[in-house]
Amino acid sequence: STLWVSMAAPRVRLLHANVFEDGLADSPATIACSADFRRRASELLEVLSNDGQGNQLHGFKPCRDFTRLPATTPLTSVEVLLGFVEVVFASLYHPLGGEARFGSEAPGDLPNCGNSLRCLFLGSSLTDAKAKPSDDNLWCMSPTLEGAVRDASSAMQEDEATRFARRVYDIATSAFRPEFGSLSWHRSTVEGIFKRRDNVMRDRWDKNLAMFVQGCASKPNDPSVASALALMMSTASCRRENGHLSALVEVSVSEDCGRVEHVRTLTLRSAVWWLLLQLCTHSLENPKAAEALADFLGSAAPSDAESRAAAVFSLILAELDVWEVHADLAERHRKLCRTMAETSPDIATFVEFDSNWGKFPLAESRTYLRVAGHGNASIVFDANMFEQVGSLAEHEIQARVQGERAPKSSSVTLLRHTVSGRLILVLAVHLESGPPSKTAAVRLRWLQTQALLAEVERISSILIREGLRCTVCVAGDFNAIREEFVLGNGPDFFATPDAVVAGLSPAVDDPAVVAERGFAAQLGTA
Repeated sequence: STLWVSMAAPRVRLLHANVFEDGLADSPATIACSADFRRRASELLEVLSNDGQGNQLHGFKPCRDFTRLPATTPLTSVEVLLGFVEVVFASLYHPLGGEARFGSEAPGDLPNCGNSLRCLFLGSSLTDAKAKPSDDNLWCMSPTLEGAVRDASSAMQEDEATRFARRVYDIATSAFRPEFGSLSWHRSTVEGIFKRRDNVMRDRWDKNLAMFVQGCASKPNDPSVASALALMMSTASCRRENGHLSALVEVSVSEDCGRVEHVRTLTLRSAVWWLLLQLCTHSLENPKAAEALADFLGSAAPSDAESRAAAVFSLILAELDVWEVHADLAERHRKLCRTMAETSPDIATFVEFDSNWGKFPLAESRTYLRVAGHGNASIVFDANMFEQVGSLAEHEIQARVQGERAPKSSSVTLLRHTVSGRLILVLAVHLESGPPSKTAAVRLRWLQTQALLAEVERISSILIREGLRCTVCVAGDFNAIREEFVLGNGPDFFATPDAVVAGLSPAVDDPAVVAERGFAAQLGTA
């Protein structure tokens, strides 16, 4: 997003972007097919989702809030199909990436895992993409694994990088099943991974899977929920390492305490294949299916479900491969540089600008310099238009928000306009993630916002004492809608129009109340 900032004179153009850490641009819900393919595939899936008797196959809509079952939707388009697979990614594989670390206690030991574990799900493909899966055409481990491991450990000493790589490869070799296109996870393995303050198994997987496990046990009466659950998850009391999955996720639960002990999932591409096979099997008796397939394929439709699924799958895979090229970090860097050239911002703020992004040069359309802050936040400014102010009255301007509860990523800089002498204080932040139903995340975002305001107050008070004025610009990914910072996550919040439109879930056991906010910073008149 871009905006003009009025400083009386001159005007300053500021651009903000969450550039996405490596791997997030490959997640199922971000994948976009060409407009023509999207239209034709939707016309086909509209038919294949129906058995000819009016009974449709349903999946879950993508979400990040698993305090209740996600909303359901018929599997009538490629976007919906990939959105259903996104539920698997968001609940299980998103927590394994970015700042996830191996260790015995939070926050784990460096380095961050980055995309090294996520890519096991995102990057697996068939040996021959034009043929259906078979004993002669097995699934391959992600070809991006080696590069992801190297990127994650590039700043480590050689022996530390070797230990990290060995652990990732051991997990990958143990988890991946090429004959089934599946990944197998033991509880003890995931318990050895932390993401900031959370243990990935106990605080993420257990909680994210709970509603699906309970749903399978309760056998819901709603046909659409029952359909989506049957495709999403199967449960068993004993662990199964091998065999074809009967759902996107297979969970073994201990009989004595009901604890999840083992998880198997399909990968992104094997999940798409499996869902297509279910659709083609479901619609085999639908007289309109053969005609719809012939229109889509441009040739007569095969008679059996597996051949039908294979014919459609090869075309979808081709679209996924095109997207993968465009989602590559080098290509996204080129697009960011083009955007910078087209919009010509005077100042730009970035979050999720990690070490892999830092390996690329800044846009050359202007003379940009970068202020690297804490975590993955950065500020870029035109050095011909501004100069960086490193200190005020012997007080150093730190490059990050200070404090024990500071945002997980932040960058701070004070700039002086070289012509007018006017000052502009720029802050880029990335606040804690988590839906508003997760009260711990809401409270942490409040604390991080308090630290942010305190940083503005600290610098502002110095400016005031020196008889100076400045414009303050705060940009970032706040992981919330604005009403949360005013109302908390009680009933009043979920009744607001923005929360209603966003479809946010009010399932909160212990809501954060307004009195807890403690936004004490007084910004004065800087």
